Amino acid sequence: MILNLLAYGGMLDDAFMTGLITENEYKLLTNIVVNYGIYEKDVSRAMEDGFIDEDESKHLRSLRKAIYQNALRTSLKKKVITGEEKEILDILKDSVGLDDETLKKIEDCVKKELRVQG
Repeated sequence: MILNLLAYGGMLDDAFMTGLITENEYKLLTNIVVNYGIYEKDVSRAMEDGFIDEDESKHLRSLRKAIYQNALRTSLKKKVITGEEKEILDILKDSVGLDDETLKKIEDCVKKELRVQG
């Protein structure tokens, strides 16, 4: 999986350099690639003994929350989310496997945080 993420990062660089994606889409997708890399390493470490215990599960859940939170923060920094960015975030929502209530809390928290920084 890590090698796939590295290859994906290279494709992102090429897509940005050729103008296929915007700078903000590049930042968003790069952020996701980096954070998923961290997540995958931690999943591998957790699975070394053949199972994921409760503490490891909580840690991995917090990483999945952080992946979505960081991606959302990256998209909202410019105040408007494009249609393409929304599609990326929607796919990410499904990928991180968090319930709607948790996703709403993350969205509210990020929006409040950015208003304060505003």
